Amino acid sequence: GANLSLPLSILTSLVRRFTGAKDAGLEKAPDEVTTATVTIDDVLKSGWITASLPEGREIGFALPAGTTDGHEVRLKGQGFKLPGMQRGDAVINIRIAPDPRFTVDGFDLHAVLPLSIENAVLGTEARIDGPSGPLNVSVPAWSGSDKTIRIPGQGLPREEGGRGDLVVELRIMLWGKTRRQG
Repeated sequence: GANLSLPLSILTSLVRRFTGAKDAGLEKAPDEVTTATVTIDDVLKSGWITASLPEGREIGFALPAGTTDGHEVRLKGQGFKLPGMQRGDAVINIRIAPDPRFTVDGFDLHAVLPLSIENAVLGTEARIDGPSGPLNVSVPAWSGSDKTIRIPGQGLPREEGGRGDLVVELRIMLWGKTRRQG
């Protein structure tokens, strides 16, 4: 195929011009695209985020429900402003910062629960840091390493309401009763 080096936004407006499509009479200026890195807590609280646009402007917005890693937030009419054109949109690609407690998988959060062999064999009640505070986890007897326990509704908020799950991954640790020298 032909090697077109024109930006897509310009191609789109040319196509629009040739096909006679009406876009409120005005062509739209290109979108401004940037990336914002947020924390899991920001997402849980639908926090207010500030992102820097390429032209140096700061833009603020609340994280909508349904935000997860790789999510795109589009702010209408907040992009480039060019004379005689409809203002473009600001498009913010959301990245979720690494968190010591959880890894993010879509709307689910994954956490690791270390267990002694004894507790894995006999079963135990354990406490784990959940996204909104400590949670009790019932570990059934004869749980092997890499078994997962799913706690519904403790993940990230979904767009359609409700939340993903907290997936607790069991890890059997081979430490003995020896205390660390310190």
